Amino acid sequence: MVKDSFFLLTGAFGSGKSTLLEHLQLRGIRGVVEPARPILAQQRSVRGNGLPERDPRLFVELMFSRMLDAYQQSDASPEPILFDRGIPDILAYAAHFGFEFAPGENAAQLYRYNPAVFIAPAWEQIYRTDDERTLPFSKSREFGNSVRTIYERFGYTLVDLPCVGVEERADFVVRHLRAEYSSVGGCMRCGFGRMG
Repeated sequence: MVKDSFFLLTGAFGSGKSTLLEHLQLRGIRGVVEPARPILAQQRSVRGNGLPERDPRLFVELMFSRMLDAYQQSDASPEPILFDRGIPDILAYAAHFGFEFAPGENAAQLYRYNPAVFIAPAWEQIYRTDDERTLPFSKSREFGNSVRTIYERFGYTLVDLPCVGVEERADFVVRHLRAEYSSVGGCMRCGFGRMG
């Protein structure tokens, strides 16, 4: 199952994806937030075990469940929808915590996104500005490399996001979305009409 209107933002921890998605949503592009932060907040509020430091496998399973729900519940409309991380990212999380995750492997083969995937490189300058980041920057870079390898293994074409300001990054993504849609004859109504 391939949904060509489903685009992905992925990459290293703390690489500016969430901020970029917020700016793109302000320009009229539909977006789906990464599940990690909501899950962390929820689990901490109830003193749950689904935290990386308590039960990393449960944390991965919770993320996986939300990613599957987001994929299955989002309608494949003619306009693009951007996901902050996709199902293949689950495999990078599992590897980061030191285990394999067969359901993620199966789902990554079954539930496909647009072949062009936006990937944000590890960027130390912005990584250091997030107080919630407890891992050293080297781990962010390592995770980003793992994500890159996984998406390449599943046959996606990676589009590297430049390390520039968020408005320039948003312009970069919009240009690529326009090019992608013109090449496949897709509809470019809705938010695209408001993009600067």
